[in-house]
Amino acid sequence: MTLRGVVFFRSVYFGTYAHCKTLYSDVIQPVTNAEKSLVHLCSAASAGKFTVHFTRVSETDVVLVLGA
Repeated sequence: MTLRGVVFFRSVYFGTYAHCKTLYSDVIQPVTNAEKSLVHLCSAASAGKFTVHFTRVSETDVVLVLGA
């Protein structure tokens, strides 16, 4: 993976994480440390899942690029 790919992947991840954190904070309204941790956990899981599906490359695309 090139640096350009990593930068794109991380920018999508952190943008999604920030958006999810805002949404989950509004829904959960964390007061205790456990609730704050739950907001971070849910945000990270959601951002990871979205980023993997958004940036996934199919095997067909890889074969076409590599010419295998």
